[in-house]
Amino acid sequence: MTFKEEIELQLRENKTLSYEFLSNLKDKNYFSGRNKQVGDTVLFGMLKGEEDGEEVELKLITFNEEEIGELYEEDKMFYDRGNKTSMLPIIKRIQNGN
Repeated sequence: MTFKEEIELQLRENKTLSYEFLSNLKDKNYFSGRNKQVGDTVLFGMLKGEEDGEEVELKLITFNEEEIGELYEEDKMFYDRGNKTSMLPIIKRIQNGN
């Protein structure tokens, strides 16, 4: 799957947050610290972290569609090389992201 297809699949398949569900969530923020809101579709992805030799640290995070292109972007290293094994999108922080 491409990055775009993985995001579109989650947007189609994941339910939007209702008031009841949001009020029962333990963590009411996305990984970035932004508040989750009623009507949001929570996306899940693997955030590329530090590299230690040949090992790459990946952390499961939640994010919002609006953060794509603002805070996060596709990590092309995984998609271009064809070495991606997860069905979750792999993202990295944008260098100048807030």
